Amino acid sequence: TYNSNYEAEKCIDGEWPMHKMCHSKSNSYSPWLEIDLGETRQIGTVTIHNRRGCSGCRDRLGAWELWVSDVPGTFCSASNEYGIRLCEASTPRARLCASGEYTHASDGDDFTTLCAGLGRYVTLRLPGRSRTLNVAEVQVFAS
Repeated sequence: TYNSNYEAEKCIDGEWPMHKMCHSKSNSYSPWLEIDLGETRQIGTVTIHNRRGCSGCRDRLGAWELWVSDVPGTFCSASNEYGIRLCEASTPRARLCASGEYTHASDGDDFTTLCAGLGRYVTLRLPGRSRTLNVAEVQVFAS
């Protein structure tokens, strides 16, 4: 994370209206935030509360991906010629459950997306170069 004032725990503490946030190092390659649910669970939706109170900060979210897996730190980055993302055999059940492109004008500050699946870890990843993960809260809900 960027520093102790913006550690990852601030994005999963349930206090999103308090204007807390987490922040990766600026201009990182594909920064990510992983949430450990403690055990394998049935996942239904994920709500992302984007950062507020900073001109231009909300647009840092940009292209995003949500991954579900049973193993920490597992998500895929390669895709085949049909655009289907592939996982290595060593990353069992890692799968992309949702992706999109955040645009402040159309999405507002918060949004909820379907992310149906079974897993213990849910990872928000911002694919690409020179990205900064800077959100207020990420909430995972059962189906």
